[in-house]
Amino acid sequence: MVDFKSASLKVNVGKSLVSPIFLAAVFAFLGLAFFSLPKTAEAASCLYIGAPGGDFNTSGNWINCNGNAPGVGDTVIVEALSSTQLSASVAISSINSSGTIDARTFGLNVTSTVYLDNGGVVTSTSGYLGFGGNLTTGNVGANKIGTVSGSINVSSTFQLAGSSSVLDI
Repeated sequence: MVDFKSASLKVNVGKSLVSPIFLAAVFAFLGLAFFSLPKTAEAASCLYIGAPGGDFNTSGNWINCNGNAPGVGDTVIVEALSSTQLSASVAISSINSSGTIDARTFGLNVTSTVYLDNGGVVTSTSGYLGFGGNLTTGNVGANKIGTVSGSINVSSTFQLAGSSSVLDI
């Protein structure tokens, strides 16, 4: 038990244990360290606006993508008559596409859902196509998932709908 009546605090006025310059340096360092921490990326719904056949990995080809090219956690949207090609391997959350995504010789890893409709295509020449969630094609258009000599891994449901949808292995 503490007896507050008998407790006393002695302060030496005018005597500093730590120099003000040292304190300023410590606080400046801590402030700099705080603002230098990496920013947490927010998931985005990235819409491709680049030229047909343009680079998937170029941030300027995308809008609503937090100033970046799509990456982990992001949804990729490629509209009809649009096409894009990977220039490096990428991991994203999901795809909703009526256009074409060509992984070429790189890896495209989609951790969640893929939905292709109205002629949506995901293909590669010798790259890896990995789909961790449901992969579904709609009823409209010649939707296609395929590779020339690469590999396709679907670890969930794969549903081809419509008479024109194709799995090309």
